[in-house]
Amino acid sequence: MSELSPNDKRLFATEFFDGALPPEELAWFREHEMASDPVVRDTLAEAEALRRLVRGARRPEPPAALEYYWGRVKHAAGGTRARSAGGSWLGWMTPLRGLAAVAAALLVAGVLMVPRGAGGTPTVERVDSGHPDLYASIIPAKKASVVWISGLEYLPEGYVLR
Repeated sequence: MSELSPNDKRLFATEFFDGALPPEELAWFREHEMASDPVVRDTLAEAEALRRLVRGARRPEPPAALEYYWGRVKHAAGGTRARSAGGSWLGWMTPLRGLAAVAAALLVAGVLMVPRGAGGTPTVERVDSGHPDLYASIIPAKKASVVWISGLEYLPEGYVLR
């Protein structure tokens, strides 16, 4: 490393200042008394001044996270409410009112779906075969009945169901 350009000297100086020079380059830096070079001396002085400025500056206080974000939410909600109050039919809708509206709609739908009158709830008849794991359940209806057979694996092979 013979004669270095001013940019190379600045690079060496900043790496020396940061303690990032490898051992062989650090030995070369000290052997050639690079710290006495005017470019290196000025670069080291600027770096030290910058370090003092940064370390001596007052740290900004970050806002408390909850207060900061809650303030943003309130501000956004206030802006939305102000816009929607100007004539939109959804201006009255809030999350709680929306949830209440959905619950009311589900309640009405549930009431309408429940069968009315006599025989609203079907009865289940059970037919036993004599084998504890083989039985049939029958749910009678007006036009069709549902027959559920449990334990078909216990029937003899070739048995015909009627």
